[in-house]
Order: sequence, then C-alpha cells, then structure tokens
Amino acid sequence: MFVSLEAVEINGNKEIVGKASNMIENDLIGSFIYEHVKYEINNSLLLADEIAHRVVVNLKKFLPNNIISQLRLATSELLINAIEHGNLGITYEDKLTRMEMDDYFDYVSQKINENNNKNKKVKVEFLINDEKFMLKITDQGKGFDHKNYTNKSDASTNESFLQHGRGISLAKHIFDEIKYNEKGNQVLCIKYFKGIQAQENNCLNENSLEKSFLQ
Repeated sequence: MFVSLEAVEINGNKEIVGKASNMIENDLIGSFIYEHVKYEINNSLLLADEIAHRVVVNLKKFLPNNIISQLRLATSELLINAIEHGNLGITYEDKLTRMEMDDYFDYVSQKINENNNKNKKVKVEFLINDEKFMLKITDQGKGFDHKNYTNKSDASTNESFLQHGRGISLAKHIFDEIKYNEKGNQVLCIKYFKGIQAQENNCLNENSLEKSFLQ
C-alpha cells in the first residue's frame, strides 16, 4: 500500500488527512487523460466520505497534494450537507441542539429511517480533463437560501456558520466557481488547474459536454 499523510489548514483550523491506496493506482496516474463519472448514493455519511476519496483520485496528475486534500474535504462536507440538511431536512439549529445533547448521530439514524427519507438519494457527478475539475451534487430536499451563505464574507461568517456551514465555507475557499440552482438543492463547483484566469480561455460552448454537464 501507498500511505500518505497531509497537514492542511482551512480557515485557521489545522487537520491531518491520511490515505492508503494500492500501488497500482499510483502507477496509473501518469496515463490518465479524462474522466466523467456519475454516482447515486443513499443517505450514508460513511459512503459520502468514500465517494469524496474516489472523486479526487485522478487529480494527482494536475494538482499538488495539499490542494487535493482540501478538495476532498470540501467534497465530503458538501455531500454530508446534501444528506443532512438536504435529504433529511435537519436544520443547522437542530444539529447544534443535538450535538449539545450528545445524541446527534442517533438523531441522524432516526431521520434516515423515516418513511419519507428512506428512498431519497444524492446524485454526484464529476468531470476531470486537462483543464479543470467539475463537481455537481444534487439532493432531493427542499433546497435552501444559498445566497444567504455564499454572499457572506469570511470575516462576517459567525461561529455557528463555521461549525455547521463548513461545506460551503470550504468550497468557497478552494474552488474557483460555485453555482447553485434556484431551488438550492444542487451545487456545481469548478476548479481550474491553471487558475481563475483559465476561465477566459475555456468559455463553455453551447454544444459542448460541459454545457450538458451544467444542466
């Protein structure tokens, strides 16, 4: 196995991310050209973390490990948001209260097993080519007022938001573009490998695969 440990700092918080992978996976990175994959997962927080690992595997060819670690963390948190706050309808206030009561995970399990939540899915779609990484996450929840969060500056973000709106905060920090649909139950995140200026040279064509991906 190939084992890597990466120290990352996000919004002043320090974390260590570890990963073990088969050696053959690392040998194949140099041969990678293009990937476009779709997943549909149940409301499993563990599976959300596994998907986040899978999403960033081939980014090793284009980005340094510290950036990949941050992208993985942001992806995992966005998926958890889609499950908890999207499909399960858990509010940030609910989460805070249950965490203070030290029974949050029991509460999540209860919500997952409710009849109106059992069959809800989270759709994950991502595209990687030699120019960018595109990630789209869609839940089956009621959506939310994303402008209330995405328009906040880092300085104005309060303590509750840092704790429970972590996914959006991380995504704002590491991705070059973040777009929500009007309802607020779908988010599209884009990371350009050559920086934000690459947008000007890679405008989306109406007939391109990227155009289809955005729909």
